[in-house]
This record gives sequence, C-alpha cells and structure tokens, in this order.
Amino acid sequence: MGTAPRRTVGIVDYRAGNVRSIANAFDHLGCEVEIVTREADLTAVTHLVLPGVGAFGHCAEKLRASGLLPSLMRWALQDRRPLLGICVGMQLLADAGEELGEHAGLGWIHGRVRRLPVAEPGVRLPHVGWNMVRFAAAAAGFEAGESEDFYFDHTYGFFCGDPADVAAECTHGATFAAVVRRENILAAQFHPEKSQEAGLRFLPPMEVDLKPYLETDIVYSNHLKVALAAELNYLCPAPLEEEQVEELSWLAAAVFRVTGALDVARVDFRLDVSDNWKPYILEINPLPGLSPGISDLVIEAAADGISHRELVLMILETALKRYGMI
Repeated sequence: MGTAPRRTVGIVDYRAGNVRSIANAFDHLGCEVEIVTREADLTAVTHLVLPGVGAFGHCAEKLRASGLLPSLMRWALQDRRPLLGICVGMQLLADAGEELGEHAGLGWIHGRVRRLPVAEPGVRLPHVGWNMVRFAAAAAGFEAGESEDFYFDHTYGFFCGDPADVAAECTHGATFAAVVRRENILAAQFHPEKSQEAGLRFLPPMEVDLKPYLETDIVYSNHLKVALAAELNYLCPAPLEEEQVEELSWLAAAVFRVTGALDVARVDFRLDVSDNWKPYILEINPLPGLSPGISDLVIEAAADGISHRELVLMILETALKRYGMI
C-alpha cells in the first residue's frame, strides 16, 4: 500500500511575497510545494496560494508584470479551483487599495483596502502581533462563533462591500475583514504561517483531496454490509504496519474535514488484501449512530413518534442552517 497522497500546493512567486515561510508551513503539513513563476508550473498543482508583502500598489504592479494574471484568473474564476490569499495577497482580491495612492485590485471580492484608523488610545500602526479573530461563518478549520489569536503585520485593512463574503473579523482601530471567502476563494489578512498551531489549523483544508480514493468501480452497499455480517472476517487487532495505520489516520482526518464532521465519529474502511491492503473509504459514522433499530438516538426518536427518515431530515436541516446553506 502506498503512502497517503500529498497535495501539491503552488505558491505564486511574483517577487512580492514571503514564499519560503509559506512553503515551510505547507511542507510541515505533508504537502508537496511547487513555486509558481510561469503557467507551466501549474500543471501538477492542486491548490494555489497568492502571498503578498509590502504596499498594495507595489504588489499589484508586480503581479500584473509577472504575466501570471491570466493564468490565475483562469484558475480561480473559470476553473474555480482552490485559491488561498495571504496578507496583501488577500487585499489584492479587492476592487481597489488606497495605500500610497489609488490602485486597482483584482475585483474578485468586492471591497476596498483602507488605512486603519488610530483615533482610539493605544492603537498604533502598523498593526503587528497577535490579535483575536472572530469567525462569523465556518471557514477552513474553524466553526462559526469560534475565536482564535492569529499573527498580523499590516497597516491597511480589507473592508468588504458584501458582508456575506466576510468569514471572520478582527478589530484594531476599526473592525476589518480578517478572513474572506467566496466559493473556491479563501483569503486571510493574518499570516497563517506565523500563527503557530492556529495557523496550521487554518491551512489543512487546502491539502484535502479524496478523489484518488473515490475513483473505483466498487459500489458499497450498507444493506449488503448488514446482510453479509455473518460472513465477515474480523481481525482484532488488525495486522497493519505502522505506515498503513498512519495512512488510515490521515484519510480519516481528511474525511472529517471534507464532511465538516464534529466531535467524535468513526470512519469505516475496506482494505483489499488482494491489492496490498489498499484502502477504500466506506462511510463516516456520526456520534450518536443512526442505524435503524440499533442506535439509541433512533430508538428514542421512534418512541417519540419520529421516524428514521424524519430524524435524518431534521439533522440535515439543522446542519444546513448551521452552515448558512439554507
């Protein structure tokens, strides 16, 4: 069995970003890193990072001069592939920036980049150091309502034109967008690569891609699993090598992030002994379980006159509301 698939994260190098420190952070997470300086470098990339350090106008000029902008537009706007902006890389997504004059941004997320006010006592610029970020919506590895400290280094803030694009906020002289999100585009004003554990928690969703494990002709049937339970051969503990356990643990964590699972749950795998114990993801089991006639929650709901179908629909409706999808 091979090792867990490593995501290939491309970091756009247009001579105006802290490429190396971001590359180190993703390497720590187990991702392959590709420095992107030309369109051909995007061939093997699965996720793209747009960094940025310095003045808004300088970074905008450097990005346009790099010749990469058409490729980035095709990546993010046409193909809708994952893009993460960091610091000025986030600000460039705005309509315009006011640093050292008026400069046009990419206009991918409506808003303006303005200087943070310093009218309040004790507020100084630049805004350097740790500050609390409040998540208004689920983003990356964080849920709506969570707060966490991240590391900032900036003087200008992103003020969104559409509140729906703001996933998290921070306050320093004024409340500004700390994280913006629209479909496949995610961006942060803080530096995840300098934010220690919180930053690494923010980055892992970039590496999740279960497609290689889902491309199979094998159809899984929960009915058959139950019907053939007597014929299953249970090996406990499973005779797995340490490398195999690590891969299954990686896959389980990836499933959790993809599905947005919370708290304790269980991921079931099928291991193909005829193919060097190759793993197939079967299902994710929530806590409490929802198996008809078996799980306590289902039995208790039935006692209150709630059918299994009604229970599942109630849970789905609650989840969709929680994530602002309905």
